[in-house]
Amino acid sequence: MASNVLTEGILTIAVVIAASAVVAVFVQGSNQLNMVQSMVLQDAKETASTSITIVFAAQSSEREVKVWVKNTGRAQIDAAQIQRFDIFFGKVPSPALILYNGTYDRWDFEIVNDLDRDGRLDQGETLEITVAVSWSIGTGDYVVRVNTHNGVGDTYYFSL
Repeated sequence: MASNVLTEGILTIAVVIAASAVVAVFVQGSNQLNMVQSMVLQDAKETASTSITIVFAAQSSEREVKVWVKNTGRAQIDAAQIQRFDIFFGKVPSPALILYNGTYDRWDFEIVNDLDRDGRLDQGETLEITVAVSWSIGTGDYVVRVNTHNGVGDTYYFSL
């Protein structure tokens, strides 16, 4: 009788420990899932509030094109994020990726109407992008595509 009580006591303790372990794993997994959902929601919110429009593009020299991009979204875009933009430029239908401060083909930028002088591209402000290429830009049909750091973009076609 005493051994049955001792056995039942040990089994009860083992079941409680096992149940506690299962609950701890479930709670930890639930917390991780909530954290992932929160990060995905934050990324979606940032992407939804980001919007740009290429206003105009024109040749500025034999090997350069200027592109004006307006921030039409609510998100502020700082200089570090602008440097991560993807710029594609070239003749239609085959533009090439131009790297920020690249070796041969490159681009640089300036916020031309930084109204509050904070160094960020705020809603309604315009970014001037200078694309410099290693080849002569002749007559023809050209395309420029600007993608932000989070994948929002705009495309502009023009002829020279």
